[in-house]
Amino acid sequence: MTVLLKPLLYMRPVVRLLAAAGLTIPMLIIWAERDYVVTSRSLSGALPQAETQIMRGGHMFTEQYSQEAFQRSMAFLAGM
Repeated sequence: MTVLLKPLLYMRPVVRLLAAAGLTIPMLIIWAERDYVVTSRSLSGALPQAETQIMRGGHMFTEQYSQEAFQRSMAFLAGM
């Protein structure tokens, strides 16, 4: 799983994301409603099989709302 997350976390070229489009593993994408750096359409379009959720905040929402992001992630994992 770390191999898949590294390209996403470090914002590698979209070409590498497109390679992940064929994966059938469960994926969660959490977006901030005011993230103007990385748009939700770009990643959600490349990974249509992923569950997408939108949270409050901006690009660094996981710092400001870390507990909420953690709870959403754990709920997703619990449902697998």
